[in-house]
Amino acid sequence: MKALYLESVGGIAGDMFTAAFLNAGIVDLREMNNVLEILNLPDVSISLEDTRRRGIPCSYLEVRIDSDSWKQRFHFRADGRLRMYEMVEYLAGLTLESQTMRLAREILMIHASARMGRPYSGSEVVASMIQEHSGSSNSDAAPVSQPAGYKQPESLQDTFDPQDPALQSLYDPEEVVDLLIDATFASHCIRRSEATSFFASPVRSGGGARGAERHPVHPTSELFRGLPVLNLKAELTDALRELSTPTGLSILRATDPVFLPTWPEGRVRYMGVGGGKFNSEEFANLFRVVLLDKTTDPGLYAPSRREPEGYVSIQYDVRCGLSPSSPEKMAGILDELEKKGASEVRLYQRKDNSGKPALGLAFVCNDDDLTALSDYLLTSTPAFGIRYEKIRNAPQGTSRTGGNTATPAGELASGSGVSDPDGLLRKPTSPDSPGTSEENPYR
Repeated sequence: MKALYLESVGGIAGDMFTAAFLNAGIVDLREMNNVLEILNLPDVSISLEDTRRRGIPCSYLEVRIDSDSWKQRFHFRADGRLRMYEMVEYLAGLTLESQTMRLAREILMIHASARMGRPYSGSEVVASMIQEHSGSSNSDAAPVSQPAGYKQPESLQDTFDPQDPALQSLYDPEEVVDLLIDATFASHCIRRSEATSFFASPVRSGGGARGAERHPVHPTSELFRGLPVLNLKAELTDALRELSTPTGLSILRATDPVFLPTWPEGRVRYMGVGGGKFNSEEFANLFRVVLLDKTTDPGLYAPSRREPEGYVSIQYDVRCGLSPSSPEKMAGILDELEKKGASEVRLYQRKDNSGKPALGLAFVCNDDDLTALSDYLLTSTPAFGIRYEKIRNAPQGTSRTGGNTATPAGELASGSGVSDPDGLLRKPTSPDSPGTSEENPYR
């Protein structure tokens, strides 16, 4: 299962989107030239340049139009403008892969709907792509849940309403080529990623007054409805321009991502950075794409978290007392601890304060796993308290042994854990109980 994270470092635009995929190596320039050839736009070409924005290496994609020959492919109105209907019909007549064409049309319709000042009702094209990729990548994978009322389309005509008023949106000639190329290229890149989940960072909108216009201007402002925004510092004068274009926002909305402040969990497979046309001296006009192998089992990524040889690591030797339980339940606890990153998980015999035989649990964990493991023990197991000891410069698989460190049975009741200065993590009996005023630092 793959996750795609779309990061608006300094804005988002159609050319930045494709450039990031090219920079990452998910697609290559020859492949995109083949898509351009299918679009069949005479005297239109693309080139890729390795450059920098504020010192950060990136790729810049340029679309060149050498003549007006491409206009012969469309029926322009008497006023020289073109309806969105003409672009959608043109795509339908090409030999593009069906999913790519459907997603490109979705992007175009979102773009056109914003011009009409109304939201576009999506046709769940990405949902069907996720279903396809999930089935092809792993035949044993669980089926991806679809939105309520979703039905796999039987034909391309089932994916949009031909009577949609957005089809009557008008475009100037200088907009048409860039829009068609950006929508089609982005759709191809998304499909080639084979992502089964989509995530995105908050979007950079820009703002402020420039001349007689207030940014972001219509129709860009319409495309920001419902999106989280995180802008650049107000003192950056270059940030007063429009940082995210309508095409870039339309592509983002077509993927229907989950917005996160940082990357989702997973192992990074590809990462690429696309640069925009604007080369600011104050901020980096960049868009980044990250493709990860995603899993819900963090234990699978324990090896990827190991630091380089010679790195000063911090580990913890953790111990707790457990009340007698069934072997099946104990085995489940041990398995769950290993999945959450614990190593050397073991049971040992001990004596409680009354001198009776009791059971103890010990394991070694990394600093970044201590929080999750402590929470699990205090909330999901019969543990009464946890004592931990820091191990510095310990190689993987090394633990520290000690005496009886478990809290006596019955001393503490269930609830949120608190930490004493001696490294004992406990379950308080009540908010007013002695030693419970300090908040648990691991929550």
